[in-house]
Amino acid sequence: MATSLDSALDRKGAYLAMIAQNPANIVKIPLASLARDLAQELCLRTVQLAGQALALLPEALITQEVCRAAVATNGHALRLVPKRLVDRELCLSAVRTSGTALRHVPKGLVDWEMARVAVQSDGRALASVPLRLREQELCRLGARHGASLAMIPERFRDRGVWQDLVRGGRASLYEVPLPLRDRALCTDALRLEGTALKDVPAGILDRGLCALAVRASGSALIFVPEGWKTRDLCLKAVQSFPWAYRHVPARLRADREICCLAVHGHGSLIRDVPAAARDEMVCRAALTAVQGSREAHAFLQGLAARPVVARPRCGTKPVPGRPSGPVSRPVSGPVPGTEREPARACASLCSGPASPSPMA
Repeated sequence: MATSLDSALDRKGAYLAMIAQNPANIVKIPLASLARDLAQELCLRTVQLAGQALALLPEALITQEVCRAAVATNGHALRLVPKRLVDRELCLSAVRTSGTALRHVPKGLVDWEMARVAVQSDGRALASVPLRLREQELCRLGARHGASLAMIPERFRDRGVWQDLVRGGRASLYEVPLPLRDRALCTDALRLEGTALKDVPAGILDRGLCALAVRASGSALIFVPEGWKTRDLCLKAVQSFPWAYRHVPARLRADREICCLAVHGHGSLIRDVPAAARDEMVCRAALTAVQGSREAHAFLQGLAARPVVARPRCGTKPVPGRPSGPVSRPVSGPVPGTEREPARACASLCSGPASPSPMA
């Protein structure tokens, strides 16, 4: 007798170990040959680990208790429950676990309370709520918990709904009606996406919002009014987004620190740096750039090898026998007074070994 009991316990332990390893192993267990209590215990353990495993169980062993355990693990297991066992309490348990399981609830069982529980669990469940139940409170709850703009009828899109949508990144400032774009709403939008600065009403726009936008996204510098583009603001923009250098005002284009940050972010921007600002430090930053160092190398080499045109001084006459065309000059000898002098001064950097970055 004791041996038979020990054998049954060992078999039960082996079955439980199989299910723990993979709930799908329930199909490998001969449930029909086991005692009903043991078979139901194994089924219950299976759906506690994976609610969708309800599909693998024999219908004769699917009880109300097994179904409740399945939907408590995964609300979408509700679609696998036999119709004879579906009731309001089971559906409430399912949508409380997974709000979007509301689409598996029979239409006759969906009421306002069930819709509220589902939307509170997952705002996207609002898409499965009948239109007759989508009222203001439910739409606000959905916007707060993940509903998209398309799920909310236009008549219920008040300021609170728009603010929740914008904060969640599910609506852009451009989509918000102009009368509702106040400072608080614009601030929430700019924290997520700096380029939303282009949609801020002119009456609200100020230096503080511009600084917030640039901190969020350096590319927002393009939408900052020229008079508000300070040196510090341009530094922040170029540091996070090197291409913002192209929107730096002309008065700051030759600033060494701004130039170094830009070309070190992408070496090809050395083309946009004024010739007079291409000193050794800027060229070194371009040649050791995170990206585009090859383009910078090719550009500086080509610039250094380009022949210089000798221009007669104002008021002088050409001397007979002296060539008036292009005059080639050695790379190592910079030409004072020409705009390529800074580039020629760092031409040796192109041919020599890469030097440590000045931005390190």
